[in-house]
Amino acid sequence: MAASGEAVLITGVYGTGKTSVCEELAERLESAGVAYGAIDLDWLRWFDAPELEAAAVQRTYLENLAAVATNYADAGVQRLALAGAVRSNAVLDATRTVIPFPL
Repeated sequence: MAASGEAVLITGVYGTGKTSVCEELAERLESAGVAYGAIDLDWLRWFDAPELEAAAVQRTYLENLAAVATNYADAGVQRLALAGAVRSNAVLDATRTVIPFPL
């Protein structure tokens, strides 16, 4: 993946203000004229398919993130602001592998 931009992850438990901080960051990037995208990771994994095992749910989340982040990069975005609960280093590492910029 191309490394022509940068990404930042705002993480923490539910209800701590991650999305609010991400929104503020997005507003500041927009005001500065920076090409940016903001992604709420929690929303990308908010679905219910009871027949899916945890690994399939994780795979769907990563496919969702890869699609959105890549579409943003293809549109000219240079900065990604990500907000979401990341519960393990494995999830963090997997998240890094599917976004087009260094995190």
